[in-house]
Amino acid sequence: MAFTTAAYLAVLLAIRIRHKLAEIRREKPTPIIDVYPYDATASAKRQTGIRWHPPAVPLQVRLVLIAIAAAGAILLMAAVWLPPR
Repeated sequence: MAFTTAAYLAVLLAIRIRHKLAEIRREKPTPIIDVYPYDATASAKRQTGIRWHPPAVPLQVRLVLIAIAAAGAILLMAAVWLPPR
């Protein structure tokens, strides 16, 4: 169960990183040496107008993940609070 959750989160993170990198590549012009002077403060400023959001997860997938998380929480509580036999 932990492996499934970790794998799901890793896939979501990978998708998010790929989309963000693709967006940065689309918006950033390829600099030509000696044409654009480097400005350290400009690169540190947050860009406005970027409205990227992570991809939506379908309802069925969300329900399955909620069920997995709930089962994990119940098993964890049972392991902690139930007396040993």
